[in-house]
Amino acid sequence: MSVDLVTFDVDGTLVRRHPDVPTLKLDAIDYAFRKVFEINNFSYLDYLQPNMYGMTDRSIMRMLATRLGVDSELIENKLDIFFHEMLAYFDNHPEHKTTTDYYVLPGVTEMLAALAERNIKMGIATGNFAKFAWWKLDGVGLGDYFAFGGFGDDAENRDQIIGIALKRANYSGKRKACHFGDTPVDIEAAQANGILAAAISSKAGATYESDALNEAGADLVIDSWHYIDKILAFLDNS
Repeated sequence: MSVDLVTFDVDGTLVRRHPDVPTLKLDAIDYAFRKVFEINNFSYLDYLQPNMYGMTDRSIMRMLATRLGVDSELIENKLDIFFHEMLAYFDNHPEHKTTTDYYVLPGVTEMLAALAERNIKMGIATGNFAKFAWWKLDGVGLGDYFAFGGFGDDAENRDQIIGIALKRANYSGKRKACHFGDTPVDIEAAQANGILAAAISSKAGATYESDALNEAGADLVIDSWHYIDKILAFLDNS
């Protein structure tokens, strides 16, 4: 039985942010830390680290607030307020919603077109809040490929996010599905939901090297999105 349903992570899998570009989302994060937790002169870019890759928006903000010395009880009491302020800032500054903050990884557009031609159902499973995920995807012309999704405002745990995406696609174990991501966390989350895990390596523009992804248990490691025939054969024969 061939795979007829796939989900994708966003950052590092389909798109990447241009280095050191202060995007509207980053501006909104900085604003919310100042407004809610009263942390002045905060800049998200100063705290961005590789160990954040694979984390969800909510877990990242909780970790940063903890690192900045905010009391754990205060964090839990104000985290929803934090995201309310963050989203409000994002919505209130449409003039900063540029389409040049992110770029599509090489070969992604061609791969998505090949999947669409086969009528494979495609969705998103990302730690981004939905508003931010669609902003990134629509900004680079990819949004129309995706019919459903699970997002960081649905759940904090990536296992649950993929599960929610599959539920919204009316997935059942009688069909075959695959998740495409770029971190060991993506692989673990796919496996937790009983679906295949394909991982994009640093050679394709992501973060982790192929060996690390193989060691994490990926069913397929992708060193280039241009290897369309190889990816399609994997989906047909897994």
